[in-house]
Amino acid sequence: MFDYPAVGNGLPILIKLIDAKDDLSVQVHFRADSISFRVLLCMNGCGVIRWEENILNIYKGDCVFFPADSVEVSVHGQMQMLNVRG
Repeated sequence: MFDYPAVGNGLPILIKLIDAKDDLSVQVHFRADSISFRVLLCMNGCGVIRWEENILNIYKGDCVFFPADSVEVSVHGQMQMLNVRG
């Protein structure tokens, strides 16, 4: 995982590259906090995003937005993705 700090409108934005393309067993859990949103962008490969009782298959080029204070999300698959928190 790599961190890339960025700044937008004076507020810090954190961008992380999650690289699970060589390991199908990688599973990432996260929860957007009360003031920060999350954006997941699948850069390569494919995987599954799960939250509550929902399942969403994601593929290269897909982008998913999670508003602030959303439920816990797990991401599983063989992919490279950007995890943006702002």
